[in-house]
Amino acid sequence: MKKLLSLVAIGLLILGCKNNEKPPEVRPVGLVIENMDTTVKPGDNFFEYANGEWLKTAEMYPGTPFNGNMIEITFRTEDQIGDILQEVLKEEAHPKNSSKGQIQAFYKSYVDTLTRNQLGVKPIQPEIDKILSATTFSELYGFMGLPLIPKLWDEYIFLDAKNTKRYLPTIGQRDLGMGGIEYYLDDTPRNKTIREKYLKLIETYFTLSGIDKPTQRAQSILDLETNLAKVYWTATQKRNPNKMYHLMTADELKNYAPGIDWQAYWDTKGKDGYKEIIVHTDTAIQGVSEILGQTKLEDVKSLITFYFIKSAASALSDEFDHADFEFYKKTLVGIANQRPLETRAKGISNEVLKWQLGELYADKYYTPEIEKQAKLYISYMHKAILKSLTENPWMDEETKKEAINKFNNINWKIGRPEKTGDLSVLEFDAKDYVGNLRKITA
Repeated sequence: MKKLLSLVAIGLLILGCKNNEKPPEVRPVGLVIENMDTTVKPGDNFFEYANGEWLKTAEMYPGTPFNGNMIEITFRTEDQIGDILQEVLKEEAHPKNSSKGQIQAFYKSYVDTLTRNQLGVKPIQPEIDKILSATTFSELYGFMGLPLIPKLWDEYIFLDAKNTKRYLPTIGQRDLGMGGIEYYLDDTPRNKTIREKYLKLIETYFTLSGIDKPTQRAQSILDLETNLAKVYWTATQKRNPNKMYHLMTADELKNYAPGIDWQAYWDTKGKDGYKEIIVHTDTAIQGVSEILGQTKLEDVKSLITFYFIKSAASALSDEFDHADFEFYKKTLVGIANQRPLETRAKGISNEVLKWQLGELYADKYYTPEIEKQAKLYISYMHKAILKSLTENPWMDEETKKEAINKFNNINWKIGRPEKTGDLSVLEFDAKDYVGNLRKITA
């Protein structure tokens, strides 16, 4: 749906503005020498070398670290979504399980900070209690198989890169609490300051949650994550697709990374164990397993509890939300001020209610005229790409034939789907934002 809205928005920009709106600015294309900072050595920091002078004067969009055509389109679409939201909110109450009823209740639950502040940590207390109640590692790994409770690895189902006729479960190293491993391992003045503020963030989360020993837990989390960072793969290492592919059976994974009770995790998920698993960043998973096998249970519980609170912080009270913004947006990214509540409500509604708002957006903005023009542009793209494949000078005939066949089998989609799924099972509560999020992720 995000791609759908972006395509429609791009079409609107290309086709021109209506209602006396100012046309979008047309910027020069190509290399702009004036934007480069040639005092920086390209081998030290190519991004600063290529963009350094531009960064000194460029104005980012308020509340974001972005500037450019795509963010302009995103915000333009967001404003249009905001208009739709206001129209729906002004209407009489719709049935709770209707698209407009879902939009009304979800939006109101987000902007109802009074209720969110009164509730504090209560909406996520059951998961916190569950994590902290674990008395054995097997029990804790079993809890990781429950919805919403964080795992200490990434996992998803994806296409097998070496056998594209099937999908397989794939695991790999997960992001740490600060993101990049450099924050843990590089002792620059800035990173030291970031680590100090990170400790304060963790303390704040635990204090607001009523969890004991917040300072001690925060330090144990930073120490544990620092050890994990030492065995993690760098961004450069992860760019090697062959090294990122290690196919294992379930038994092989158990033997390869025995410090994790995979069977307890799979049992909770309702899986006896996968027949085959693709392991990305394999030595990192093995290293994580070794570290966890040597770590106290209480420290691992603290880490998982922190990850869980972190995942929900922006949906809780103003105190949680403010702490989340101050560290993750201001300290790490450099955003000075948070976007207004109503503006954030537009963004989160557009992100979560993709189908409900997408349908209303297409009704209003994806007119027959736009659809006709969009399909015309796609036909031009199709012909141009097909021509480049047909006349390609470096493919042999067999490869070229297969490439053309694949291209001709692409299912082009734009505007709106021919049919949508039934979302009438969803009924949101205007007083329960976290509960609404749970229903969506269930």
